[in-house]
Amino acid sequence: MTFGTKTGLMLAVLLVVSLAAAMLMSACQQAEPTPTPTQVPPTPTEVVMLAPVNTATPQPELTPTSTPTATASPVPTPATRETVSMYSAAHRTLDRGEFKDAERRFSTIVEIEPQFARAWAGRGQARMMQGELQDAMVDYDRAVSLRPNVGSIYGQRAMVRVSMGDFEGAKTDSLRALELDDEQINAHLVLGRVRAAENDYDAASEHFRIAISLAPEDGGVYWWRGRYHRDVLLDGGAAYADFSYAIELQPAQASYFLDRGILLARAGNYAEAKYDLEEAISLSQDPKLPTIIERAEEWLANIEEQAPGIEPVEPPSVPPPAN
Repeated sequence: MTFGTKTGLMLAVLLVVSLAAAMLMSACQQAEPTPTPTQVPPTPTEVVMLAPVNTATPQPELTPTSTPTATASPVPTPATRETVSMYSAAHRTLDRGEFKDAERRFSTIVEIEPQFARAWAGRGQARMMQGELQDAMVDYDRAVSLRPNVGSIYGQRAMVRVSMGDFEGAKTDSLRALELDDEQINAHLVLGRVRAAENDYDAASEHFRIAISLAPEDGGVYWWRGRYHRDVLLDGGAAYADFSYAIELQPAQASYFLDRGILLARAGNYAEAKYDLEEAISLSQDPKLPTIIERAEEWLANIEEQAPGIEPVEPPSVPPPAN
């Protein structure tokens, strides 16, 4: 599934899933270029908006206890023309961000044709975007058992696993995805996070660079790298450029505004931060994204304490980031 326009797909996005994994700030000592406000709320749980990668062909990843294998499995029954048509309609619903409706549609398909691997993966993606990670993993496991040699399946499940804090499992799935298809964007993004957790920043940066080279017009890849620049390398300028370009490419993604707003709030740029956080809340109303709304409101409350009554100001534009 390709990033770009289809990122409105999973997250793309987007959607948004709460990640309990720690932010890795202590892994790097480099100071952020902009001043940090004296008081800020603890960094909320990171949103791993599994960048809706390759929505057209969603694929699952292995569960924390499963291992990619080429062991033969039952040959899936060819999908009928009717179920293929239903699948296309379900994916269009997913791409529009109507995740609950998409889940219902995919559920109907797997009931009719339980050997249709991509329908299981589609439902896994719909559930993932609603934050139902355990249920998503069950669906991805089923899809993987039916199609064990499809790289995008492992790439998608890697994103679920990293969202669950299973970095080792995410690494295994990502490497398997790239073994089957070395252009799996999801796998490169996940490995970027994993390598950063391993303090291998050169490798992490290279994976993000490759992901951007594969999908230069998709806001999701810049958003992922922006969080890496902000939370790991503590490079506020690079993070701002990445978040801003992600917004330029996909201005309807609430998570992009949320993360840029958090960056600005940490730097003490309260008026600009307030603008982004209010925009994130506005974009999270339909479909409802409670995690984003809650986090944005926490930061807005902090801003009100630091700068009571401050009026929001639109953040300045910057040149596109270097790839």
